[in-house]
Amino acid sequence: MIRSTFTRPDRVAVGLFLVLALSVVALPRARAETFEATGSIDGMNPAAGTVGGVTENEFIANCAVPASQGLDGYVVELPAAFGDGSATAQVTGDSLAPAYDLDLAFYDAACAFIEQLATAAPDEGGPVPAGTAWIVINQSVGGGTTFVLVVTGPGGGPSGGSSPTATGRATPGGGTGGTGSTTAGPGGGTVGTTLAARPTRTGYNKPFTLSGRVDPDPGCSGPFVVTIKKRVLGNKRYRVEDDSILAGSAGTWEIRLRSPKSASYTASARSAGCNGRVAGPENVLITARVRVKGITSCVAPQRFTGSVAPNHKRTNVLLQRRAGKSYKTLDQAKLNKRSRFMVVMPQCERGTYRVLWPAQSKKNLAGEKVIKLS
Repeated sequence: MIRSTFTRPDRVAVGLFLVLALSVVALPRARAETFEATGSIDGMNPAAGTVGGVTENEFIANCAVPASQGLDGYVVELPAAFGDGSATAQVTGDSLAPAYDLDLAFYDAACAFIEQLATAAPDEGGPVPAGTAWIVINQSVGGGTTFVLVVTGPGGGPSGGSSPTATGRATPGGGTGGTGSTTAGPGGGTVGTTLAARPTRTGYNKPFTLSGRVDPDPGCSGPFVVTIKKRVLGNKRYRVEDDSILAGSAGTWEIRLRSPKSASYTASARSAGCNGRVAGPENVLITARVRVKGITSCVAPQRFTGSVAPNHKRTNVLLQRRAGKSYKTLDQAKLNKRSRFMVVMPQCERGTYRVLWPAQSKKNLAGEKVIKLS
């Protein structure tokens, strides 16, 4: 469903006396303030950040809403009033899956790719590039997800134009809007920020929060925009996770993220005239997720099948039985290329078992799934 909201002021007749005639001029209608689209996406394209899925590729090939609409993405045609480079877009999902991740890709009227917003956050938001005629909502994690896409133009925000009192997102226009760093002002001032993570250990794609408070040098005035960079542990490079976090009037900022892998994060703040000092790194460690096909009673032989996420192919999983305060290993197996496994024990006794993925990479902490058999 797609809905647009337009401001329709009354036409105002203005009498202008010219030398020879009287002309009555009608003021133009104000531009659209908000545009909203809703829909659902059934499946996912895990490579959405780098390779288009079925829905997106069909759209590109035909330059029209595809027959595969909603398969692993959703195509929305944007009214021309919102493609002038001054609008922002925000997509928010609600999924039947334990986790989801929606991304936004922007295309022009000829269905040529412009750019995309694809962070690790489950929902996505940011500036709409100039020339945008189509927005493709891609899903890289999850399934059975409904969404609401809201595109906001100038005047579409809160009435009165007041400054935010809590974390927001930088809007296009001005020195704090786009990507990249700013130029230091005449005084050479910089903007510092603190950085904290909570919790510092969590599960696969479970939410955690990064937060801080900006600390500008004298002469550096807001608004202040915070950039978060991420380096997956075991990798060498930091990559931008989000560069549009707007600090509130008290200087505080906060962002909620999810990650499948343990990572190191840094933060830096900037304003129109001042560059930022880097804070961090702050590590958030992620436990691997182990899933086992539901088993509640003993049979012989007992087979346990399941998967480990993220993919850790060619690493080991262990089948263990609880004995007192410790576990005894009964079988082990290597994960296949899809990170799936099967472990077997010839006989079965009632008790507590677990399938354990011992930590075999910096990218994840050990994960386990406990099973009680009766």
